[in-house]
Amino acid sequence: MKAIKIYLAGAILGFEDECKKWRNEVKEKLGNYKYIFLDPLLIEVNLDNPIDIINTDKNMIDESDIILVDWAMVSAGTSMEIIYAWERDKDIYIIDSGAPISIWVKYHSNVVVKSIDEAIEMIRNNYER
Repeated sequence: MKAIKIYLAGAILGFEDECKKWRNEVKEKLGNYKYIFLDPLLIEVNLDNPIDIINTDKNMIDESDIILVDWAMVSAGTSMEIIYAWERDKDIYIIDSGAPISIWVKYHSNVVVKSIDEAIEMIRNNYER
């Protein structure tokens, strides 16, 4: 069985501590040989070059099987990642972490869950057969 690649999406700008915390929790709880995490926080890019950042994120989404989104705040960048992934037929799981979720975001996702644990359970049920 090939490893499942999960792109970890969610607001970063102005949310640096929180965005690390949830990503680390997912990696700890789901991390094993079956999953590879594509984490934009761990990629070295030129932060002064938006083209570099966006192309790197798009490449990681292209490589992924699943997009796992922490929706803790409304984010234009995360919304664009979701639509980009949806147009490439990726599985998109949204964790509702309290911010208002647009019907556009809900429509362009496979499921919206209330917690990291619920997302992990669904991913395991769908991918560990």
